[in-house]
Amino acid sequence: MAQLSVQTAFETYRRSLFFLSTSLADEPKTAQLAEPVLGLYTKAKASDLALWELDEAVLVGRVKLNRLDLTMGRELRALEATAKSVDSLDPTLHVLSFLFAAKSAAKISRPVGLGIDREISDVRGVLGLVERLPDNPALTPLRERAASLAAVTDKAEAARNALEAAINVRTAAGKDRYHLKLEARKLFAVTKAQLSTIFPQEAALVESFFLPRDESRAPTQSAEEQDDSE
Repeated sequence: MAQLSVQTAFETYRRSLFFLSTSLADEPKTAQLAEPVLGLYTKAKASDLALWELDEAVLVGRVKLNRLDLTMGRELRALEATAKSVDSLDPTLHVLSFLFAAKSAAKISRPVGLGIDREISDVRGVLGLVERLPDNPALTPLRERAASLAAVTDKAEAARNALEAAINVRTAAGKDRYHLKLEARKLFAVTKAQLSTIFPQEAALVESFFLPRDESRAPTQSAEEQDDSE
């Protein structure tokens, strides 16, 4: 029986559990031992399916946030262009320098997927400056554009929060898989001891119930799976 470590890929544990449960059920003398192994295999399989769904939820969240990030950048640049337009009609307003003195729209907008928190914060800062502008009919187009930017920013912030929540759930699921590995290791040891009692002096037969070493051995988990063992 291959000794599986907690660093072994979860898929190897799932395959090993399935192999063992099938082997036990196929032999009349050991059929009664199959149930707990099959039960744990079922949990492992369900964990895989759940994790796939959680991974997909994270990816969906990233797609939505990326789209909103792009839209927020476009709206911010449109606000900057509107400020320039307002200044061109009335140079005494100095709207552009008031709103974008610290950072231009190009500097606030960051590559998609990077620095969304800072980008949202900077956009909020610009929107706060819009609120401080004096009441002036000439600023109506600017305020309308700012309202559009604010709506997109709200959506982007909500999408960011939803993505963080999805990632946290995914991480928690990974930790649950680590405990499943520990449970499987104990069950393998207990089952081997039971088989050795049923088939004394027949080590080769006992080993045949377990997935062969060359098939069960797998590379240590990737960086993406590290949270499974935390």
